[in-house]
Amino acid sequence: ILYFWGCYFCYRNFFSVKFRKPVHLLGISALVFAFSILMIQLNILRPDLLMSICTVFIGIMLMTDKDYFYTIVLYPIVFTIYMCINIFFSFVFSLSFNVPYQELLYSSVWEVIEGGVSLLFFFVWFISIGSKRHTVKRRISCGEYLILLISVICIVVVVAISQGFMKGDELVFLQLKGTFALSITAICFMLIAGLRGISYLKSKDALYKAEKALYNQYLEKQEEHIKDVIEADKRLRSFRHDINAHLCALESCIDEKDYDELQKYIDRMKEETQNKKTNCYSGYAAVDAIIAEWYEKAKRANIVWEWNGVLKEKLSIELFDLCILFSNLLSNAVEAAEKVEKDNDRFVKTVVGSFRGRTTIIISNSCNKETMSIKEFNTSKADKDNHGFGLKNIHRMVDKYDGNIAITCDNNIFEVDITI
Repeated sequence: ILYFWGCYFCYRNFFSVKFRKPVHLLGISALVFAFSILMIQLNILRPDLLMSICTVFIGIMLMTDKDYFYTIVLYPIVFTIYMCINIFFSFVFSLSFNVPYQELLYSSVWEVIEGGVSLLFFFVWFISIGSKRHTVKRRISCGEYLILLISVICIVVVVAISQGFMKGDELVFLQLKGTFALSITAICFMLIAGLRGISYLKSKDALYKAEKALYNQYLEKQEEHIKDVIEADKRLRSFRHDINAHLCALESCIDEKDYDELQKYIDRMKEETQNKKTNCYSGYAAVDAIIAEWYEKAKRANIVWEWNGVLKEKLSIELFDLCILFSNLLSNAVEAAEKVEKDNDRFVKTVVGSFRGRTTIIISNSCNKETMSIKEFNTSKADKDNHGFGLKNIHRMVDKYDGNIAITCDNNIFEVDITI
């Protein structure tokens, strides 16, 4: 029963497994106890480790709620973790109460005490930490499972060797010292490999989260851009609906020769019909949303904006990667042009095109640097016209599609030429 409860709380602490309501725990515990007694009476299983493994497994499966395969796969790890905790406390009791470990190992009383303390350990952990995190746990991946399984096997070997020492089997280990040294070395290598694997999985997870956040950001900008386009279209249709009334008003101003009022009326009509964000830059709504954002920033900074060309359909580059590319290129260009002191010298010029499956993007902008070497550009930071920001992302996209990139800076004009 103690092993069953201990494994249950071990599952709850470390893994996202769907169990029945806690109220079922006592009823299933009674069934586990009855099954154990039955096995002993029928001499099918003796009350040893094998019996504990079997009866605890039955109890855990009865407690599981529609998550059987995941629970079965994790069972060897969970049971081993609980056993290692038990052994740890047996070591503590042996040293604390000066009881020979061999005597403690074969004592039913001490075994119950160890199981109870281990159970209390998991229960306190669950109450203080596990239950609060239960809702946010995620399932482990196959890679994480293999790393965890290897680590648990290594721990079992080390614990087994430690038990041998505690029982006083020094002669056995003296005879197997070579094997012992080889085993410890192999275990160390496996643990190092496991830690490296965990580090790799965490880095991949961090990269995925960063890309997901960036993707969500692009989707929000695209949605905002589409809303602006729809709103501008509504204003234009409303104006067209009232065109006759506007013509009559203009005609009245002309008849009365009130040219000042006529000019004001025409200016108001221009303002109402202006569509600030319906420009089609690349031909892709998601990309245009990114470009429109930097166009607005350029306009606010009195930067002359020039765009030439569109991209064809069915490009070799993915839409998400194209958004990353334009976002980084235009942010560098606009932020560098902003630092030019004279307003009439600020500009950002973009030329795009597609031909035979290849995409060309040329972005040039004004900057404060007369000349800048490629090496200086590659090591630039915020104090170097901001061109250093996003450079890794730009190169990563170009390398991903086996493209080419050329960077020049001459006569206060910075230019990036990319072919993908």
